[in-house]
Amino acid sequence: MLDSMVKFRTSHPELEDRWLDISFYDLVQAPMDMVAHIYNRFGWSLEKEAVAVMDAWLEAQAAQRRSEKRHKYDLADFGLTRDKVDAAFSHYRDFLSSSGIRSSMLLK
Repeated sequence: MLDSMVKFRTSHPELEDRWLDISFYDLVQAPMDMVAHIYNRFGWSLEKEAVAVMDAWLEAQAAQRRSEKRHKYDLADFGLTRDKVDAAFSHYRDFLSSSGIRSSMLLK
């Protein structure tokens, strides 16, 4: 599926302004910065009320995470290995790298 997306994007550069790649790690580390980036990228207005609701949700989620036992997952639980995951994402990572998209964690 990712390979099809990369193929579509590279064959339709005129639509590139409709896409935005963000790193999950960047989103987790600075969610409101990423929200602002997303809104800015697409020319949307980020209203104070929306920011307040998002901030409240983030705080509630943080409180919930502090009160719950941490979930631990392993690729093997899903029949995966690191090599399989790397192979599945390799074309997308290559696309990101060749496009100049950077994140400390997004690219290996």
